[in-house]
Amino acid sequence: MSETHVRCRKCRTKLILPEEKDCLTTCHGPSDSQGEDNSECLLDKSILYVKDEKLPVWLETLVQTSSWTKGKIVCPSCDARLGTFDFLSGQKCQCQLHVLPPVRLTSSKVDQLKS
Repeated sequence: MSETHVRCRKCRTKLILPEEKDCLTTCHGPSDSQGEDNSECLLDKSILYVKDEKLPVWLETLVQTSSWTKGKIVCPSCDARLGTFDFLSGQKCQCQLHVLPPVRLTSSKVDQLKS
């Protein structure tokens, strides 16, 4: 069985460990796996979404520091910018049917590895 973890592309610090992998989601959330027809929506592969109810500890601390509003996600080791969080806007995906998860990691800034 392969395990997935996410790490900073710049300094290689592990950000999301295999036991935390269930915190990752898509812009449509768990409904994607239920065969819902999303043909109108082009899923954005350049973003990794993180469930706000299952944030890793380092990320939850960062969000709590900003009082759950909005801000930048930076690597806890090298301060490289990895993404953003925005609990105020409630943006919708391209199909206008789903609200995007508020915590986003940019795929080009992190490595998603299977071991």
